Amino acid sequence: MKYRIKHTTRYRYEAPVSMCFNEARMSPLNSMHQTCAKNRFVIHPIPDSMHKRFDYFANNVTSFDILQPHRELSVTVHSEVQVIDHSQQSLFAGSRSWEQVRDSVRTSSDPEVIPQREYLLPSPLIPIMSELQAYAQVSFTEGRDIMEAVRELTERIFKEFKYDPSFTSISTPLETVLEHRRGVCQDFAHLAIACVPVAEYAPNAVKKTVVGVGHAQKAQVDHMVRMMLPGAQVAGPDAADALAIALCHAHHARFSLPQQLQVLYHHRVFLLLDGDKRSSRPRQGL
Repeated sequence: MKYRIKHTTRYRYEAPVSMCFNEARMSPLNSMHQTCAKNRFVIHPIPDSMHKRFDYFANNVTSFDILQPHRELSVTVHSEVQVIDHSQQSLFAGSRSWEQVRDSVRTSSDPEVIPQREYLLPSPLIPIMSELQAYAQVSFTEGRDIMEAVRELTERIFKEFKYDPSFTSISTPLETVLEHRRGVCQDFAHLAIACVPVAEYAPNAVKKTVVGVGHAQKAQVDHMVRMMLPGAQVAGPDAADALAIALCHAHHARFSLPQQLQVLYHHRVFLLLDGDKRSSRPRQGL
């Protein structure tokens, strides 16, 4: 199916702007699901210079400069996109559970998979947030197909969050978006990404890092955490377990080699320690 897309953005300023320098990511990507046949920019005032490049994530970036005073700026983009029949995307359904995909991203040496690990890293706009765990858990139930889980997550965001251009800016924290259930496309994309990544450390790895023995008891973990963090107020064994995971995470992030880590420490962490048993219940997404 072919789509013709027209997107216009207009800016009106209270006072004349002497000049401006702009970047626009308004060119549809070519992928296995779609092909961009045409992409044309119409800009007023006419730019003094204009060029295209690809950014780090392979987005087509159009840069343009306007060096004359102006009170309005209009950017219209005309595109033609050939999209594969959505029914063909059903081929991806029922492929793997989200846990299998998580493990593959963590351990695969496939050159096509390794770059995807970067999307699992926290960033200033997509931090690690415990508030997202409960929200994501509704979609990422145990053993569920990855495509079904992600599809439901995006549908929930569409239904439960209000599009409100006046509510957020480019730097609005994600916790504000989650609390008020409103924002714009960028905010909803950040929310979806933040709901997906999560990872685990095996109990023995945590215990060995903190105590030095992989089969240490909970009391020993508690004792060592209090020694390593003398200023911390540890509210019981469960809190000590959580701090032990954080210490393990910090240790691996600082000292381990990338090829040995297999990006484990880049993933978000949740684990309950109960003797030598591992909690496999997902608390948040992938």
